Amino acid sequence: MSEQYIIKLSSCDQKSPIGNKARSLLALYNRQYNIPDTHICTFEAYSSFLANPDKTEIMIHDELTKLLDPLKAYAVRSSSNLEDGNDHSYAGLFTTVLNVKGIKQVAVAIKAVWKTADSDSVKSYIRQLDLNADNFPLGVILQEIIPA
Repeated sequence: MSEQYIIKLSSCDQKSPIGNKARSLLALYNRQYNIPDTHICTFEAYSSFLANPDKTEIMIHDELTKLLDPLKAYAVRSSSNLEDGNDHSYAGLFTTVLNVKGIKQVAVAIKAVWKTADSDSVKSYIRQLDLNADNFPLGVILQEIIPA
């Protein structure tokens, strides 16, 4: 495999292709806050999915199998370069899937998050903000759910 599509948050730095929400989690991690086990499905995975969905799905499934515990539950959340910024939030525009268990189910949840990038509400919001819709990479956060 030439490219890694899912990376552990602790392996990221400020140049990683992970989105603003993931960068905020990385800042907390770097300041030694205790955050749940977190992985990021990168911008490259999303771009690859748009170009070649079948191949990308296989690669993501293989990586998830190596990285995630299929018995644990995960929150699957968006993390783009445009959301959660100083000027705009995108709050509530992307799908978030909670309590996802199993490798196949996490992969399905990742695709559900990606599909919302093509929604009318997201496109309308991008137009209203006069942003470049062609420069809209979408990462996905896979964060372990910690039972209360």
